Amino acid sequence: MGAQLKRSLKVSRWGLLFLGILSWLLLFSWVPAQAFSQLGGYTCAACHQERAGVSSRTYEGRQVCPECEQASLPRCFICKIPIRGGGLRFSDGRRNCDLHSQRVVTTQSEVERYFREAWSLIARYVSPQIKCDPDLTSVHIVDYNLFVERLRLSGKAGESRAHGLTLTINSGGFVTMPVSQVFVLQGLPDEHALSVIVHECGHVWQNANLMRPLDKTRNEGFCQWLSYKVNQGLGRRQQMAELLARRDPYYGVGLQVYLQLEKQLGIEGLLDYALGRD
Repeated sequence: MGAQLKRSLKVSRWGLLFLGILSWLLLFSWVPAQAFSQLGGYTCAACHQERAGVSSRTYEGRQVCPECEQASLPRCFICKIPIRGGGLRFSDGRRNCDLHSQRVVTTQSEVERYFREAWSLIARYVSPQIKCDPDLTSVHIVDYNLFVERLRLSGKAGESRAHGLTLTINSGGFVTMPVSQVFVLQGLPDEHALSVIVHECGHVWQNANLMRPLDKTRNEGFCQWLSYKVNQGLGRRQQMAELLARRDPYYGVGLQVYLQLEKQLGIEGLLDYALGRD
């Protein structure tokens, strides 16, 4: 009886050991990223390999290992993360990572729809006073090479972060009217594309209604503020954070100026300031 009990206890101990090992294996197979992270590692967003230690850099919360960061790999046009595979490839040579290949704006019909939606959202979340004459405004989706050429012709060749551009000329005839063309870079993620288009809508409205020429901070700051207000209305915190993160003297400082003016003057007073009516 004693020998049988000892054999049973021995089997039980081996059984418990086996179950423990099996549990750990199942844990790592089901949630490898979480388990590995708790042990001080991470999964590289470029090569998708589990790595120990500290990542080389983080892109929008995605960690990249030193090997991928230092390798001569193509980079995402939007976030600059190195790409080992997957994502979108464009005819102009640009690449989008997997994250920024979801719901992108690539066709003329899509950009026209977003352009109409932008004016509707501006009227809803900011003011119905901000509108355009559709007969005097057009929107075009362009590849990177054509976009850079348009930037050069407009004297904005150095603005490497630009993803949208508005060109306005006066129409001929007895009564001249401002005619605007909006160019949007192909392949932008949908939320970012809408943010860019709303910004360009601000330029269209200003160019059609300005009382006098304004400095660049005043122009760009208003368009950034307009984009910020629409994203705020939509609850898109990521886009709001990206707008607030800029620190340059035109877009970044300009947005901060208009956010203060909104508190001081209200929407009506701010719109007068944006048109040079102060």
